[in-house]
Amino acid sequence: DTEDGDGHVTSTVRQWDRKHWGDGGAEFHWWCTEAEEAFVDNSPVYESMRDELVELCNEKVYDRLVSYLRSRGADTYLPHPAVRRSS
Repeated sequence: DTEDGDGHVTSTVRQWDRKHWGDGGAEFHWWCTEAEEAFVDNSPVYESMRDELVELCNEKVYDRLVSYLRSRGADTYLPHPAVRRSS
């Protein structure tokens, strides 16, 4: 979360990886973001994690996200770097 100084808070949802934990990140096992087996779902994460995203941001914001992604042709995705590395 970041605050703009006027009390408005912006929350960003993104993938966590080692760099977000600083020096301690090297000690963790990052299976969920680095192993190829973590990327086998047939649907995009914004669909499979719908309930979690709605809980974080509310239904209206989630619907705006879906509308934005679909308007940009979001049915074609780049492979995650963990999967791209093994190809």
